[in-house]
Amino acid sequence: MNTPNFWYVLVYDPSANQYIFFIRFNQFPGRNWGPNESREAAAIWARRLIQPDASVFIPGFDRLQVMVKPFNEIEAAKNGSGDDMGAGIKLWVQMAPPDSRLRNPVVFGILLNQLRNEVAAQVPPVVFPVR
Repeated sequence: MNTPNFWYVLVYDPSANQYIFFIRFNQFPGRNWGPNESREAAAIWARRLIQPDASVFIPGFDRLQVMVKPFNEIEAAKNGSGDDMGAGIKLWVQMAPPDSRLRNPVVFGILLNQLRNEVAAQVPPVVFPVR
């Protein structure tokens, strides 16, 4: 499949906070994202992204409601270029609560780097032939 898998992910927590993410999974050497696999991965990514907030104001983190549905990339592009996570994964944070750690650029940058390192560790390196 050559088309990217693009997802809208809405996360509700028990205290009524809402998060919205757009996540795109492109094909990548060593990683073939099928529609079902990318849908499940999008939900996992959303949970991972809000994990820093769990210790602050989400008492029922284990009861999060996650809704994942296909989305149009053109709509997400209206919100900026997104963050490249490596291995064909791109992320947009559309909405987070006002006191979310995702709104702090330093904390968000650290979280992105941690997730990028995890992605890099899971995907085999791409080797280009020497000519």
